[in-house]
Amino acid sequence: MALTLTRTTDDPPISAPRRPATTGVLHLGLGAFHRAHQAFYFDRLLRNGNVDWGVASVNLRSPVIVEAMQVQGNAYVRWERGRDAEEFRTIGAVTGSYHLPSSRDTVRDLFCDPRIRMLTITVSEKGYHFDPAAEDIDVGDPDIQADLSTPHLPTTLPAVLAWGLDARRQSGAGPITVVSCDNYRRNGHVVKSVAEGFSRRCYPDLTEWLDEAVTFPSSMVDTIVPKVTSDDIAEFARRTGKTDRAMVICEDYIRWVIEDDFAGKRPPLDTVGVEFVASIDPYETNKLLLLNAPHSALAYLGHSAGFEYVHEAVKVPLLNRCLGQLLSEALLPVARDIAGTSPIDYGARTLNRFANPNIAYRTRQVATDGSLKLQQRVLPALTWHLSRGQVPDGLSLVLAAWMRFLSGKTDRGEAYEISDPMTDAITERLERAVGYDDAVAKLLSIRAIFPEHIAQNEELTARITRHFIGLTEMGTLRWLRSEEAQENWKTA
Repeated sequence: MALTLTRTTDDPPISAPRRPATTGVLHLGLGAFHRAHQAFYFDRLLRNGNVDWGVASVNLRSPVIVEAMQVQGNAYVRWERGRDAEEFRTIGAVTGSYHLPSSRDTVRDLFCDPRIRMLTITVSEKGYHFDPAAEDIDVGDPDIQADLSTPHLPTTLPAVLAWGLDARRQSGAGPITVVSCDNYRRNGHVVKSVAEGFSRRCYPDLTEWLDEAVTFPSSMVDTIVPKVTSDDIAEFARRTGKTDRAMVICEDYIRWVIEDDFAGKRPPLDTVGVEFVASIDPYETNKLLLLNAPHSALAYLGHSAGFEYVHEAVKVPLLNRCLGQLLSEALLPVARDIAGTSPIDYGARTLNRFANPNIAYRTRQVATDGSLKLQQRVLPALTWHLSRGQVPDGLSLVLAAWMRFLSGKTDRGEAYEISDPMTDAITERLERAVGYDDAVAKLLSIRAIFPEHIAQNEELTARITRHFIGLTEMGTLRWLRSEEAQENWKTA
């Protein structure tokens, strides 16, 4: 992709932090989103002279990014790309990078450090191993079963939290606030549920202390962070003379909203743009509805139609119009009014953000883990409409597009691998399906994804099936142009 950006700051790429920071935050999940989002806010604090909130970041599995960070002294560049302006900013808030399997003693010591008063998390939805029906850890998950048998060698987030927090309890290090920064509805409740679920089974003395000394406020995070490619690293090196293996690319929009429920001292993040609120619900609802749901819809439709990037797909008038209809007819009616934020403006801004040509976010990347993402982004809005006797065709189309994506082939016959935590269950049902109707019915029968009130709705099933057949037999764009597809919109 040719760069058209024009502006940089005078911040030298990959320089040392301007002043040393004391570690006050422990983070689990040293991925690109954390480096572009939470670490950026803590870097702002450091630049403002608040040196008590440096971040120790831990990766639970892969050592690759940890090694890259360590080689660079834990500094890296955040490359912010707008439509016609850019900014290189060296992030120096990370005080240490650690690989859990090879640094268990160090990570345990971090949990026990009384200077650390906040723990943040970005491990993606599947990293929580949460069973929403049981409001507990998914005890049938093989990784959870392995951790239950060897809790002193945790690998999953629930096990690591219970292991680390129990060590903190025993050390007397004091209260701590745990903040999930993943796109889970009521993510504070989710992380509390999995931590308590693992604790009950392996650390019975921990449960009472969790209630007394730990809070789990929910949070809403928002910025688009595409995967950095080798071409991006090469382009950065060409322009700066520096090679940064830990750099991140992000858009020029960012937001972080946190429920104001801290167990101890609260970092002054409100001085650098973070919003502390009494309840996260309306912020979370609007973000999942007006950003994440259209993102998934565009990813499934765009990928099947052969578009590699989100910004390419949204420029197609047919797909853009389809997203506009989805927002206006199915999503905006469910959105919440928030002071200073109009849902209509939010939805319009979403389409503009998707169209940023300098953010190369792959449709396939957005389309991963659909069995979990749809539960957060689409099904709550669908439930809202069904409870009112409405069957919005736009949401039916999104579910059909997801089912079409599961074929593993684009409209042009190009094969790709499905990445989803429920791939086995999905594949097993599709292999047994006889015809399109049966395939839709079998996918809707997966209760871990679709509750009965959705799966058993006959009109919804019929609409999904019509779209699924059309998308599969005619191809995405031909189907969306067809009179039958247009008629579905009119009769919803």
